[in-house]
Amino acid sequence: MRKRPTVPDDVTPGQYYEEILPAQFEYDRTHKPVEGMDGYTFSMEVNIDGPNGGTWSFITEPGRSMKLIRGAYKKAMVTFYIAESDWRD
Repeated sequence: MRKRPTVPDDVTPGQYYEEILPAQFEYDRTHKPVEGMDGYTFSMEVNIDGPNGGTWSFITEPGRSMKLIRGAYKKAMVTFYIAESDWRD
């Protein structure tokens, strides 16, 4: 059985949001399905300020799919603003 992807200490925000998080979502979807969330959609936008910063948005249907958007999502339910140095903590 393959293991859930881990996050290396030197990961950049782009690597995390574009590669690791989708892989973790897929792993969780197939190994630990979310129950009780049918019919709910969640959206989030993350804005990271720093040398490797950027904006990433996600739209998820728990237990089913996750769509990644490189950039802002105007209808995000939650929006985070954080410095890259704080994101690493």
